[in-house]
Amino acid sequence: MRHLSTISSLFALIFLLSACGSGDNSMNEAGYFSGDVSLEEVTDPKEGAFSVRLPEGWHSMVSMERPYGVTRSVGFSTSPDGKASIFFGDTKMPVFYLPNPQYGMTVGMNMGSPLISVKRFVPAEYFFDDYVKRQFGSLPEFRITGNEPNPFHQQLLQKQANELGMNPQITTASVTFEFMDQGERVKARLNGSTFLIDQIWMAELHGYLTTGDAASMDEVLKEVSATFKSNPEWQQRENERIQEQTRQSTAAHNQRMQAQQRNFDAHQQMMKERYAANDAQHQNWMNNQAAQDRQHERFIDAIRGEETVTNGAQTGKVESGYNQYYVNPNTGEYVGTNTFENPNASVYELWQMRK
Repeated sequence: MRHLSTISSLFALIFLLSACGSGDNSMNEAGYFSGDVSLEEVTDPKEGAFSVRLPEGWHSMVSMERPYGVTRSVGFSTSPDGKASIFFGDTKMPVFYLPNPQYGMTVGMNMGSPLISVKRFVPAEYFFDDYVKRQFGSLPEFRITGNEPNPFHQQLLQKQANELGMNPQITTASVTFEFMDQGERVKARLNGSTFLIDQIWMAELHGYLTTGDAASMDEVLKEVSATFKSNPEWQQRENERIQEQTRQSTAAHNQRMQAQQRNFDAHQQMMKERYAANDAQHQNWMNNQAAQDRQHERFIDAIRGEETVTNGAQTGKVESGYNQYYVNPNTGEYVGTNTFENPNASVYELWQMRK
């Protein structure tokens, strides 16, 4: 569908906004944990769409996914002892349309997709408070320990948006929470952002879980978030794919609209002809009814020996057998004659038999 192409394009933009940093790794990459930990580059194996530097020796996976045609960059990295994990992206995160009658039909055609929803824009502080509760709230001893804006992430995102010539509304939040897992307390942080571009808005996230030193994880997460890099060649191919998909979708949409217009015009003509036929049939029935009524009236008049006469505006019953009838409007008296002589022209009115 046409707007899914738009969504893919916007998520490609969101990926760039989320890829905060130029890939400069001059910062110190060691000393975040009890032992030395350095970062190594991990590249999306499916499309080569992006790369990110993750802790060396950890079990890492990154991928560019396309659930329901929407582009999503996701990944995780888990320490060898399983006590710490970094994650980013969510393939099940919907794309949101602002409530707007102009977009109602377009969105309604695709509401079968779980990745399309109509919702007012929600700042990151509130959106991710609810998100964390839904995702982790059922875990033992779960509780949120903090929720505040993320100036570091906000500045990086805004800088990237400006470089791309975009001016989205961006909000950020950093939500910390904890829960118990197999007798150990897990500390976690989720950095989230919500982006509003025109009538569409999206949410992206990255964070960590650890049973170890949360402060060290804060530092390594900040370092990792600054190493996302998009592949320019992939971005060019993606732009061309989106343009072609948009062109095909627009052409298909125009064809559907033309077919619908032809069907509508044919239906209107059919209904016009049907109404005309019904009107003619009804008029014929009315004429037959009028003829039958007149025939019945003449039959009754013949039995009673009466005629129905009129002066052009009114009708009345008189004794039959005369060619002309003169009626006194003041008394209702009538005079029938075959000689066409008005008995008193100043008083009587000429009434004739109704045809």
